[in-house]
Amino acid sequence: MKSEKSEQDILSAKLDKALREARDKTERAARSTTKAFQVYEKELWAAAEACEYASLMYLLTYNLEGTNTPPPGKVEELDVSKALSQATLTLERILSDRQGQGPILEGYKLLRRDADLLRSSYLSMTRPKQRS
Repeated sequence: MKSEKSEQDILSAKLDKALREARDKTERAARSTTKAFQVYEKELWAAAEACEYASLMYLLTYNLEGTNTPPPGKVEELDVSKALSQATLTLERILSDRQGQGPILEGYKLLRRDADLLRSSYLSMTRPKQRS
């Protein structure tokens, strides 16, 4: 008799995959800082989108709908490489915490913060500079 995976098991497996993919994409974007601007821009966008998806899977897996997270702050001059490093460390931490079932809500808040930060970084890179 085949045992069926529960919905929770499926979500958990998808979350693990999303977290690993987001980590890989943030690492790839961090390594691409010395490449052509278009390549770097594309890698940063991919990392931001992967973090967004991972945060969605995190929310669904742990049933965190309705959880209040701090709104993204306004980003002026942003150190994009620092944002990528921070996001990579957060993703590593969440992946290792999932093995021991670390603090779930704290992990989600960190993941949301970094997803917002990467998106803001991407937008600040791609928006035309306004003249003063």
